[in-house]
This record gives sequence, structure tokens and C-alpha cells, in this order.
Amino acid sequence: MVEDSDEESGDEDAMYNHTYVISQKSKNLCHAYLTSKKDSKDALIHDSGASNTFIPHLSWVDPNTFQPLIPPRCVTFGDDSFVEAIGTGTMTLVTKKTEVKLAHVLVVPDFKVALISASKLAKHGLYSVFDYATSDVISKDTQKKILCSICSGGIYRLMAKVKLYPEFAHVTIDINVRHRQWGHLNYQSIQRMVSEGRLLGINKITGKPMFCEPCELGKHQRLSLKTPCQCASHPFELIHCDIFGLIMPMSRSGVKYGMVLVNDFLSHPWVYFMKNKSEAQYKYNQFKHDVKAYYETEVGHVKFSVNFIKFFCSDGAPELAGGPTASNTFIEQLRCEGMFKEDSAADAQSQDGVAEHMASGLSAVFVTDTVAVIADK
Repeated sequence: MVEDSDEESGDEDAMYNHTYVISQKSKNLCHAYLTSKKDSKDALIHDSGASNTFIPHLSWVDPNTFQPLIPPRCVTFGDDSFVEAIGTGTMTLVTKKTEVKLAHVLVVPDFKVALISASKLAKHGLYSVFDYATSDVISKDTQKKILCSICSGGIYRLMAKVKLYPEFAHVTIDINVRHRQWGHLNYQSIQRMVSEGRLLGINKITGKPMFCEPCELGKHQRLSLKTPCQCASHPFELIHCDIFGLIMPMSRSGVKYGMVLVNDFLSHPWVYFMKNKSEAQYKYNQFKHDVKAYYETEVGHVKFSVNFIKFFCSDGAPELAGGPTASNTFIEQLRCEGMFKEDSAADAQSQDGVAEHMASGLSAVFVTDTVAVIADK
């Protein structure tokens, strides 16, 4: 057994503070080799243009020797492109006669082949002899041939196998577990990192991505609206009211605002138009009169009491809450009729979403001259 593990401390320090280089010629030859050869994946390339030994898989590294590189180190090419090495450790090349251990090799998941650096081998007494068709790796101490390679298309492929370590080769984890452990990282990134061998000790992912409620809530720009718990049990028990406007262009008679009243039981809207917001009480009384007239005429047997509306819900607009632009008698009228007045925050659909939603739709519709003319009639 030949061990390449006697590196000086200066070389090990350089492992963590160095940018590694692969010549442009080596990159082009490897690319051509991968394109032309069907069995080129995971090939061992005896290369004189690489500054270190690079391997594509964590399963090739002895787990007892592996050290992650945090942050990853750059491996640059002659065209200024680069990939990243995620860790370093010891790999073992196996032949029929011997085993060769190479220490401090770099794990580069983006690689499709392994580059065995001739300069690194030579530094520790394993010399490379290249000729036209083959290359040999010879031990300086014994003068015996340790490894050999065959040239094909300018690439020298080592005739050896790599010892695999099951500790790295067969570790699996459920993708949903990893998703939650990593702060809800997106599933595509997790799958890509596993396929590229970027996760220490994990070479396989199991399970299918499941719906993640925290992820969906985190993407929302607004909080979810809770379903209102208060619902009417019969028509006109609960009325939602909202004033919308300005309506532009206004009608020829000066109508600029609208008042929408929604029957909670049937979700049926009644719309009235106003020149000023101070007409809110008058339009409310007109609404009550119109409801009675319509149902008593069209249905016949329906009778309404004076206080047939039990709940009146609106936002905090002063026109509907006794403010300076409201009629002085509006709030008093509601009290005398035995009605319970509920106020919500202005422009808050979460508190009075029924009328707010209806008003926003109507305000978008009543913007043409034609509609404005109809509003006068």
C-alpha cells in the first residue's frame, strides 16, 4: 500500500486559504472527452494541468478524514469561470496489486470526472511518466510502477477503481424533514444540493414535497381574513353599510357619492347616490321605505315592524357615526328604533368586509359618463 499522506502543515493551511486552478486546456480536453465517450462519467483522469486532485463524490472519501470547507473554496479555470470545492479528505485508489491513498483531495460536486494531479503526486514521491499512448506513476522509493493510464483523445485515464465508503454512499433523509430543519428552504434547492453531493453525509432524498402551511403564510402580503362569526338568521336582521366616492366624473346633477346597504341574509345590495355625505340619514330612511314598499307590494303577505332592522354595521365614517358631517339625529334615530350599531375601523375589510368589498366594486364601475347619467335618473 502506498500512502500519499505526508503533506506539510503549510500545504494543509493552503488548502483553506487558496484558490485552486485548472488550465483551460485541461477543461477543454475533459469536456471533449465527456462528450465523445459514453462511459466517461466518474472517470479517473491523470492530469498535469490541475493544481490539486479533485473528485466529484463524497462517497469516495474516508469519513474519518473528511473536513468540510466553510465557506467553499473556488476552483477556477483559464476562462475565468469557476466551481466550488465543499470539502477535503482522503481517497483510496485500488488496483489488482496495491492500494494508493491520496490525502487532502478536494470534493467538487459539479465535476463529472476526477482529476488526479500529477504535480501533487510528484510532490510526495510518486512520479508521472507520460508518453504518446500511456502514462505511468512510479514510486521514487521502490522504482516500481504503481499506477498506469491509457491515452484517449488527449486524456490519460487511470486504470484503477475507487474505494467507496457506505457511510457516505447510502445516507438518506426525508425531503420534508430537511425542508423544516433548514428554515423552509425551497424543495428544488434541496433536491439539487443532494443530486450534486453538496450535503455532507447525504446522498439520497426520500419522500415527496408536501403542503407547508408556514411557507404559504410567509408568502402572503396580508394576514388571512377570518370568516365572520356573526350571521343573520332572517332577512334584514343585519345590514352592512358603507359610503364610497368620489365618483368621477360626477353626474350632471352633482352626484358624487354612493351609499351601499347589504342584506347579510341574502347578500343583496341596495345602492343610493348622494351629492353630499351628509345625506346619509335621508338615504337610510329611503332604504327602509323602499324595502317595505317592495316586499309588501311584490310579496304581499310580508309585514315589517318599525324596528325590523336589528343590527347596523358600518365603518367609523363620521357620516354614519354621528360625526360633524352627519345628521344630528341619525344616531338618536337608531337608538329609538332599538337598533344595535356596530362600528369597525375605516377601510378595514377584515372587520366589515361585506360592505367594503361591495363598495370597492361599485366605485370601480361608476366611472363613466353613461353610468353617471343613469345615476341621475
